[in-house]
Amino acid sequence: MAKGDRTELDDILEVAWKRQRWAREHGKPKMLLIPAPSNPAVIQIVRRIIGITFILAGISLMDSKFWGGYALLVFGFALLIYEVIVEPELKKRARWIRLTVLTGCVAAFMLLTYFFISLRSGVKIVSYSVRRGEHQIGTEIGGIKWNPHLADLQVSITNSTKDDYENVDLAIHPDAWTYKAAIMSSSQGCELMALPRNKLTVFEHTTEGTTRITSTNIGQDTDVNDNSGDLPTTLATDGGYRLRCGTLASESTVQIVFALVTLPSFVDVKAPPPGKKKLDAAVIAGLKSMFDVLGDKPNPKIVNVEGHLKRNKQPFSFESTSPVLDGN
Repeated sequence: MAKGDRTELDDILEVAWKRQRWAREHGKPKMLLIPAPSNPAVIQIVRRIIGITFILAGISLMDSKFWGGYALLVFGFALLIYEVIVEPELKKRARWIRLTVLTGCVAAFMLLTYFFISLRSGVKIVSYSVRRGEHQIGTEIGGIKWNPHLADLQVSITNSTKDDYENVDLAIHPDAWTYKAAIMSSSQGCELMALPRNKLTVFEHTTEGTTRITSTNIGQDTDVNDNSGDLPTTLATDGGYRLRCGTLASESTVQIVFALVTLPSFVDVKAPPPGKKKLDAAVIAGLKSMFDVLGDKPNPKIVNVEGHLKRNKQPFSFESTSPVLDGN
């Protein structure tokens, strides 16, 4: 071994011996553990509950603005799932526990989506008309006194689901003019009203002299009067009827009777120009009844129903054309 090499080896051994001596005298060096920075307790609490807060807010908003509420619901679940993935306390748990919690969040989102989105309206419309035979004059059906000029149309609206419908608002349009309509079954808090459009008004005039007829616009409707003090009777309208129910119970039916009529041939039913209203008048003598103005009873073919309702807070638009079945 060369002299230079031996000197270098001695130096190395001396350094190693000094280190061992220092270690015996002072012990092993202690490591200083610096904890990772942590979020304040308030921030941790807010982070953990913010997803659930958005979910609850979304469900509450669905009553008035369904799709806006559903967007909040989706955002809330996204935050909740993210929190489950990054939550430090869950990271300390077994893997199967973390997967169970995550699966539960995803399953809850899918169930709520099915509950609010996937369900569809279960409205069923059935209509039929008594085409043969005549009701006795004066027979009352749904509070309507019958006459040979009236056709009996029955329309039933059924909630075929296990859920109650809310805010039901439907417009029902037979393909013939209507004298009157009425709810036959238990109303369940429902109301029926004529929709303003064209109408045939009759005055039973008993005085001599010239009679002047005037019309007054009342909202979208028109009131007609004469200068003899005769009482007007609305004999027919063509706007259909509007059915409104605060709640339509599950598996229940609202049945409506329509007394349909045919207009006399001298009545001009052509619609006036947009934004204009038209008033036609005629004098007919020798009638035994105001119903004698009407033609033979009509033979309805279809009924159109349109409108909206809510089921499980979700709004639905509804539109249906129902064929009129033969009732006898």
